[in-house]
Amino acid sequence: MERARGFLAGMRVRKKLIFLHTVFSLTLAIILTLATSTPLRSVVRELERDKALAVLDLLTAEAQRAGPGALGDRAAVAALAQRLSATTAPTAQVRLVGEAWAVGGSADAARVRAQGGLVGQVIQRQLSPGVVAEAWAHMPEVRASVGRLLVFMGLALLGVYGLIALALEALVLPRHVYAPIREMLRADEAARSGDHAAETIPERMIPGDELGAIMRSRNRTLRQLRQHEEDLARALGLLETAANDLRKKNHVIETAQRNLADADRLASLGVMSAGLAHEMNTPLAVAKGLSERLAARGSLPAEEAALLHRVIGRLEKLGESLLDFARVRPPSAAPTELRPLVEEAWTLVRLDRQAQRVRMENRVPEGLEAMCDGGRMLQVLVNVLRNAVDATAERAGRAPGAPGAPGGPGAPGGLGAPGDSGARSGGAGAGAGVGVGADVVEVEASRSAHGPQGQGGAAQGWVSVVVRDNGPGIDPAVLGRLFEPFTSTKLDSRGTGLGLAVSQGIVRQHGGLLLARNRAGARGAEMEIMLPAAGANML
Repeated sequence: MERARGFLAGMRVRKKLIFLHTVFSLTLAIILTLATSTPLRSVVRELERDKALAVLDLLTAEAQRAGPGALGDRAAVAALAQRLSATTAPTAQVRLVGEAWAVGGSADAARVRAQGGLVGQVIQRQLSPGVVAEAWAHMPEVRASVGRLLVFMGLALLGVYGLIALALEALVLPRHVYAPIREMLRADEAARSGDHAAETIPERMIPGDELGAIMRSRNRTLRQLRQHEEDLARALGLLETAANDLRKKNHVIETAQRNLADADRLASLGVMSAGLAHEMNTPLAVAKGLSERLAARGSLPAEEAALLHRVIGRLEKLGESLLDFARVRPPSAAPTELRPLVEEAWTLVRLDRQAQRVRMENRVPEGLEAMCDGGRMLQVLVNVLRNAVDATAERAGRAPGAPGAPGGPGAPGGLGAPGDSGARSGGAGAGAGVGVGADVVEVEASRSAHGPQGQGGAAQGWVSVVVRDNGPGIDPAVLGRLFEPFTSTKLDSRGTGLGLAVSQGIVRQHGGLLLARNRAGARGAEMEIMLPAAGANML
């Protein structure tokens, strides 16, 4: 930005005012000195001229009293002039000159001449033919008085200058110039630092001059700017809310589209799963009976018999999962309090020894109810909580299915077939999550006015239940198909890949949604169960 140019442009206001005041005062002093010294000197010259004339008049009168024809006697006039000069010296002298420089015969003529280092008025007068008298007058007292008068005038001007400068510096400028400038600088500093309460100048500090007009204009501009900022912030907030709603609705639409695309395939898969489970149950029952007989007879070593028993139990659990997936039972929905339901689900999950190493933080508010089938929603919560426990085991390096881990040897079973923790095997995630250094599962719930659109397009009241863990997170390659049947990377150890598919089917039958995502800005994943709030119409 180009700065203003000029001698005064780089000065501060105080220096600028002092400089201008000094220049003005000096100029005024010079003008007054010139204006008064010339007339005063003219008066002095007139006085000296009058005195020289008076001396000549006195010489003429003395010569005339001496007798007729005395003015023509050069010697007599010279003697009179000498005696007269002795009485008038040193301020005036008279003498005869040999040649007159005056023009006009007997008329008096005057000029200035220095004599003995002093300047005075010289008057010549022709007393008679051949006799010219010259009188010189110098008045030092008058000239000294004029000099003292000029010096006094200069000192008086300096005094006036000092008084004016003192009055300006002590009374006028601090209140009417410096204080408003300091107030504007203070307000500007407050505006730069974000102190909105102090960025405007109080009305009592604003003068009624041009500076005051600038300050009022600044206040108006600043208030308009803040108003525009508030309007912009409100608009951005509305835009962000609309964007969030749009993202959620888009997610709901995409989920619904995927559900429609998978409906036929899931129906066929359900029929196949039911048939497969039915066909498995008979041979499994026979195999289980034979294994028990062999174990009772001691025909098999104890370790091999226990291994055979676990394998058959695993196949039975797989059959139960297939039947759960194939069943389509309409939920018996009723207002159900969620906090006790979460506690009951955690009690079942803690039957696994590995879950006993995990701390569950139940942050569901007391009295929060959802419209759901409590028994079937308990199955969903058990599946989701077991999934979170398996994820924390992966974070700690304890693979699910290992001794002491969920589903490992000696670990009792529970409701459903979680088995989907294998979907979390990838993506370590960045950043520290909640409970770094400890296995933590968090459960939160809250009411929300935003959710899937109900029939007729009217938004219902919803309850959102979020289960968070601090595990490695969900592999992005698996996240998109997490709820598809048999999505698992641990089929050989624990997971069947049906737990989340069964859970999603149950939640969908309630008219809700089951969502999965990695935590933003933290390690781990979170599952969100969206259900109609108590009192809302079910889909």
